[in-house]
Amino acid sequence: MVGKVGDCSTEEMAMLDSESNRRVLYLQKRYISYDTLRRDMVPCDKPGASYYNCRTPGVANSYSRGCQVITRCARGD
Repeated sequence: MVGKVGDCSTEEMAMLDSESNRRVLYLQKRYISYDTLRRDMVPCDKPGASYYNCRTPGVANSYSRGCQVITRCARGD
């Protein structure tokens, strides 16, 4: 199977290409660098805030009902 690259069939070229890609991937680093991890950071670090509107969120449910028998508030039951 000695010859020029142009003498190879399409199937043989695909095999050579996948073999070289496999070798390149095998020889690459086996860890994730800090630069890669930094690129994956969340744009807004405030909990509960939208990525598009990075402000501290307001009160989620500002409604407060009074004390009634059904809610059993301050009754100790």
